[in-house]
Amino acid sequence: MLHDFNVLPFLRASFCFWTLCLFSVQTTSKELHFVTVEHAPHSFVEAGKVVGSVTQLLHEIFETMGYQLKITSVPAKRALLMVEGGLVDGVYPYTYSESRSKSAYFSNPISIIDTVFFKRRSSEISWETLSDLQPYSIGSNAGYHYPIAFQAAEREGLIKTAPLFSQNPTLDNLKKLNREHIELFICNKLVCQFYIDQYAPLFRNIDYIPKAVGPIKAFHVGFTRKKSGALELREQFNIALDGAIKTGLLEKIYKQQGIKSKVSRLGSQGAKGLVIR
Repeated sequence: MLHDFNVLPFLRASFCFWTLCLFSVQTTSKELHFVTVEHAPHSFVEAGKVVGSVTQLLHEIFETMGYQLKITSVPAKRALLMVEGGLVDGVYPYTYSESRSKSAYFSNPISIIDTVFFKRRSSEISWETLSDLQPYSIGSNAGYHYPIAFQAAEREGLIKTAPLFSQNPTLDNLKKLNREHIELFICNKLVCQFYIDQYAPLFRNIDYIPKAVGPIKAFHVGFTRKKSGALELREQFNIALDGAIKTGLLEKIYKQQGIKSKVSRLGSQGAKGLVIR
């Protein structure tokens, strides 16, 4: 079972110091409504409550900024529509694209994505180019923003994909792979490994091909452009995120979920060289 997070008081004090105490906690905190998707260990539902590494990090950061978060877990397609329509204040974890930047302001990186293909251990599948995988049925999560090369291969018919719409498509795709309904599943290595460990020994016959699908990408927090003050909120969040990295708060929370993340790739350091609007 996953354990509750306990943040030491000195971390809060240090966190305030690094952010220059710009965001004093108000007597009556303002509420922000965010949506997320089932994407363990970053965000997932346990005992009817949305938890996870990024979920806890956001609660800690926004509390320091004077906000309380209301978080709802919804399917990916619905999350996109809610952000685009300004029905919520933000969404996480969110991958950047030029089209998405038209409806949301993106934070600096909060986590890293290493995308690979998962397979059954008995399958001797390997690949050099994506077209090598044309004979196989590849499971994917509908609405997920996969690497550009994968999207192009899918669009050009070089690969056969089976997008899945569900509340938890990652878990459902792993089950499909286990039952031999698909041959491969494209997935964030960290996320799928979490489910394999969490549901052991159910997925003991599944492993992955150690070859990345496209360059390593990042997850962000998206702030809907339809809300007044969203850009300023994004800027304040970025400063507070750097504070959480400097104090060790981010690393502490992530380690509790078994995440080993290079902090040099996160926050303002990780944003160097990236196009983020």
